Amino acid sequence: MNQQTRPRLASHSLDLPNHCDICNRARSSGNHQACSKRRQARQSAYWESYMANVEAKRATKATRNTAASATGRRA
Repeated sequence: MNQQTRPRLASHSLDLPNHCDICNRARSSGNHQACSKRRQARQSAYWESYMANVEAKRATKATRNTAASATGRRA
């Protein structure tokens, strides 16, 4: 019986694709720094809108809490 000398780092395999979504080559081969830059540029609009939504939610929550404290009610 083969005994492990150390515990596994992860209990299950990670859910990461093994091929690059930009160049469609294996991530284990070559440098994907250029692909990473393209991916960041492509996703920047998504993250900007996401963070704008987060800020809008935070602002509405703050406005709601301020209005509730002005009327003496709990939020």
